[in-house]
Amino acid sequence: MNFNEELKQRVEQINALLAAKLPAEEGMQQRVAEAMNYSVNAGGKRLRPMLLLEVYRLLGGNDEKITEPFMAALECIQWTMTIPAAAN
Repeated sequence: MNFNEELKQRVEQINALLAAKLPAEEGMQQRVAEAMNYSVNAGGKRLRPMLLLEVYRLLGGNDEKITEPFMAALECIQWTMTIPAAAN
């Protein structure tokens, strides 16, 4: 597998992880959930979660499920930091 194929596969895996972790767009928080989901699902290279996973592997980790909440949180935090910059 070449680099571009590997990158595409990992981005798809991270996008699936994010989709599973993001809140449902319903109830009283519907508008907030819609905005959050829209921002996070806008796309991107997903480098931060990939780096987190690779460092985990480099340090001897072998249960990738452990990293999933941290990968999702890292990507969500990154997007919340870019929203104010985009608004200016």
